[in-house]
Amino acid sequence: MVADRIGAGRVLVIGVLLVALGTALIPYMTTTAGLIFAIGILSAGGAGMAGPSVLMAATTRLVPAEKRGPPAASSMPVAASGSSSSRRSRRASPPRRAGWSRCNRWLR
Repeated sequence: MVADRIGAGRVLVIGVLLVALGTALIPYMTTTAGLIFAIGILSAGGAGMAGPSVLMAATTRLVPAEKRGPPAASSMPVAASGSSSSRRSRRASPPRRAGWSRCNRWLR
């Protein structure tokens, strides 16, 4: 990981600068390729660099080991395969041969 080689602080600063640059360039882009570059490469790349994984790793390094809680994997129960979130209600899928207007009425 880049943050391990050059430091989490530097990676976060570079990520924030890339997001700011990409966001600032968006109004000046006149082509699709320019928008893809500004949004898809600069902004999204910067957001990935300044994302939660780098922030959590940097925060974990700041907290002494004796003050940290248990790892998240051991403190969270594993979801059962038949949990209520995996069951679908009858109303979850629209009728198959209905047109858009029927589906819209069905959704209300």
